[in-house]
Amino acid sequence: MKCRLLAAVLLSLMPGPLLAQTQPAQTPPPDPTTLSCLKDPNPDKRLTACAQVLAAHPNDPTFSWTLNTMGNAYFQKSDLVNALKEYDAAIKLNPKDPQAYNNRGTVHLQQGQYAPAAQDYTAAITLDPKDDAAYNNRALANFRLGKIDQSIADLTSAIKLQPTYGGAYESRGIIYFAQGKSDLAFADFNKAVQANPRSAEALFLRSAAYRKQGKVANADSDLAAAKLLDPKIVEKMAAIGLK
Repeated sequence: MKCRLLAAVLLSLMPGPLLAQTQPAQTPPPDPTTLSCLKDPNPDKRLTACAQVLAAHPNDPTFSWTLNTMGNAYFQKSDLVNALKEYDAAIKLNPKDPQAYNNRGTVHLQQGQYAPAAQDYTAAITLDPKDDAAYNNRALANFRLGKIDQSIADLTSAIKLQPTYGGAYESRGIIYFAQGKSDLAFADFNKAVQANPRSAEALFLRSAAYRKQGKVANADSDLAAAKLLDPKIVEKMAAIGLK
């Protein structure tokens, strides 16, 4: 794999930035409106329900999760402008809500605003140092900013927090592979397959690492397994420079 293809490959395979799925800080069972706000698969119905919940608890910082959930609903609708407004409102209502920073960072990342995205992910990590998703997301932002070492460090932190984080292993392995660190890349791809044996991408990547090591039989076996899971995996990988 050519180093000049690293950005396209990594960003195509790296798991996308993850939104924080918020939950109310309450012990009683949620009422039907709250349940709809949290779980209705229809984003418009979630927005309506969340607005009702928020109206019943005006200016209550513990209900910033409602604004986060509304932002997530707009994000699902690909309405980044309104999603950003809701996350901004959540942060204004509760400046110590790590999920709001994580989610706002994801909007910035989608909009190509990588420095603000990294700043928001850092704020989320500061407030919740055990948030593996925030480290993964910041790795995306740092990579886009050309901060490869920091991206690796963030992926490593995500893996330490969540040792079965298959996507983080894949992403870190791709960077190592492009850097010519074949042994480290193979170790990560192997961990990715162990974490998710039905991932065609992970199997394809481990196949490439096996082939790099001259282990043709292992490479062919992984490639065959990847094709069974996704018959178009070879074409998909070729499209982003992996053959």
